[in-house]
Amino acid sequence: PQLFYLHNRLPLPELKLDTVLIETLKKRYEERVTFMLAFATQKKTCRANTLSGYYKESIDIPCGLCDICLANKQHLRSKEDFELIKNNILQEIELTQVVNIDLFCQKYSSLMQERVMNIIRFLLDEGQIELNTGGDLIKKK
Repeated sequence: PQLFYLHNRLPLPELKLDTVLIETLKKRYEERVTFMLAFATQKKTCRANTLSGYYKESIDIPCGLCDICLANKQHLRSKEDFELIKNNILQEIELTQVVNIDLFCQKYSSLMQERVMNIIRFLLDEGQIELNTGGDLIKKK
C-alpha cells in the first residue's frame, strides 16, 4: 500500500492513520502474491480449477486446455502409444518369427520411428526379445 498526500502535510500529532486497515490491505496483498506464485509454479492441478478454487467456486472437471491438462493428455497418449507399439512388435515376432527392424520402423511415420526404436531398446533391455546374428528381432529363448 502507498500513501499519497494530495494536500499539505499535517503535523504528525494530527495525522490519523487507520493501521488496522493498512495491515488488512497488506495481508490481502501478500495472500494474492503468494497464491499467484503458487499458481504459476505448480504443475499438478488444472489451472482453471485452481483459479476457480481461489474465487470459492468449484469446477470438478479439468478444462483440457491449460498446459497442465495438455501435458496430462500427452502423458496418457504416450502410455497408449507405448503399449500399442510394444504389442505390435511382439505380435509381429509371434507371426513371422524374425522381424527386420528397418522394415518394421518403415510402417510408422518418421516422427514415430524414434519412439519405435526406443520401445525396441526397452524390450531388448527387459529381455522380452533379442537380436539374432543378422540384427533382426526374435523371440527371447
